[in-house]
Amino acid sequence: MRYTFAMVFAPWVTYKACYGYAIPVVASHMSGVVFQDESNVAVASSVAAVVAVNVVLATYVISALREENTFGRFGEKRD
Repeated sequence: MRYTFAMVFAPWVTYKACYGYAIPVVASHMSGVVFQDESNVAVASSVAAVVAVNVVLATYVISALREENTFGRFGEKRD
């Protein structure tokens, strides 16, 4: 269930944090005009949200691979 919430909130929080805070702070310290346009800020924030989703998916796959690979009663030992 925690991965379900992470798949919803990780990209949303990442997008809002990048769009509202991180990218404007970085843009204020840069002399370039890359983040002067608001659409470029939205694109960069969206890319960060996609990366957040990929991180959640990777942690899910890693946790699934670390689980025990028994299915039902087949893996149980019988006396």
